[in-house]
Amino acid sequence: MFGVLRAVSLIFQSLKESGLMFFATFWALVLGFSLSGVIQSFFRKKEIEKKLGSGSAVCTLRASIFGFASSSCSYAASAMSKSIFQKGADFVSANVFMFASTNLVIELGIVMAILMGWQFLLAEFIGGAILIILFSIVGKIFFPKSQQAKIMEHLDKATNTKEDMLSDITEVDMLQTADRTFITKIKDAASYSLSDIRMLKYELLIGFLVAGLIAKAVPVSFWRSLFISNHGVYTDIENAAIGPIIATLSFVCSVGNIPLAAALYKDGISFSGVMSFVFADLITFPLLLIYRKFYGVSSAIKMYVSFYLVMAVTGELTKLIFAGLHLVPSNSSITINKTDFGFNYNFYLDLIFIVIFIATIILYLSSLKSKDSSKFAIDPICKMQVDKENAAATSIYLKKGYYFCSGKCKEQFDKNPERYAKGDSKSEIVAESQNKVSVTLSKKPH
Repeated sequence: MFGVLRAVSLIFQSLKESGLMFFATFWALVLGFSLSGVIQSFFRKKEIEKKLGSGSAVCTLRASIFGFASSSCSYAASAMSKSIFQKGADFVSANVFMFASTNLVIELGIVMAILMGWQFLLAEFIGGAILIILFSIVGKIFFPKSQQAKIMEHLDKATNTKEDMLSDITEVDMLQTADRTFITKIKDAASYSLSDIRMLKYELLIGFLVAGLIAKAVPVSFWRSLFISNHGVYTDIENAAIGPIIATLSFVCSVGNIPLAAALYKDGISFSGVMSFVFADLITFPLLLIYRKFYGVSSAIKMYVSFYLVMAVTGELTKLIFAGLHLVPSNSSITINKTDFGFNYNFYLDLIFIVIFIATIILYLSSLKSKDSSKFAIDPICKMQVDKENAAATSIYLKKGYYFCSGKCKEQFDKNPERYAKGDSKSEIVAESQNKVSVTLSKKPH
């Protein structure tokens, strides 16, 4: 009985800790997602594929900028990276895009500043730039141009999505939405913001829950046994090497791993270790399975090894830079539950951003009732809103087109399309577009 009561108490304390972390960061999350939505809406991405066809330094810079303007969800970023590569981008540039879209993001930096301090926010962006530079060099060694055709061949076999027809459907959709008013862009920004939240909901939930559990259940002695300490540079190197391994075994990615990173740092992991852990959200086990399916076992292994190396090295280099500037905060300076619930500044900020969040939902619902909604479709599996122009995967069933946030959703749909196609009003818009395309195709000479 005593053991049961202790377990219940631990669960309660862990949930309370998670709730306090969410209370402290809610306004920052809404602000970050809102700004991210604005950037995605006002920054046109239809020319991305044209600009990333080579592995030059200019392409690396462009990929970084496009990634910064894109989603921060690791799963969506991997799908978008695949799509960019499949449409003509250099494989290294496509992966640079993926690095930037999961590390150089506003909401991630804001949450890091709230939970861990401004030094980590600065380290995230400086380290993110180092990460991109290192991979642009290492990636060319692991993925030379001569091998990219083989990677593409495997990807084409893995996807097999009737590219020609679906490309024409997308062209029709783009013609319908080429000229967007300012109000339309604002509505699109709201749609992007909510889409990002939907993509990240499970990662955020798991991240806060795991962080709360670690803060209350895992003793400091466990981390001290896992990470060596008080050995100078050897501590930094070992911790930087262990951080990505923990990330690999985790199912938490992007913004969701920041609460966990705060708990790890508080319990003894070094600055280099926690930064390499944060940078390693692209090598979680589920993502490795996605890489294997898209690019094959050999390419997936190369991706893991190259990603791991640049993430671990970046963690150490970031630490050296911050140590030289005397900006490395002590582990004891991290107080995960920086605020308790009450009528303080955090409460009023949360209240303000609840109103902003409700306004975002209203704008999104308004866009669904207008003609502007032809730019978007609803993923019939996860119900996430998908930008048709940048859909990760597409499928045709009974002469209707369907758009998906990832290949995983498409695969589930294709197994039982009749089940998921029922009641999909969005498909009517696609069907109309497809009919127009069919007429056009029928006029083409054979």
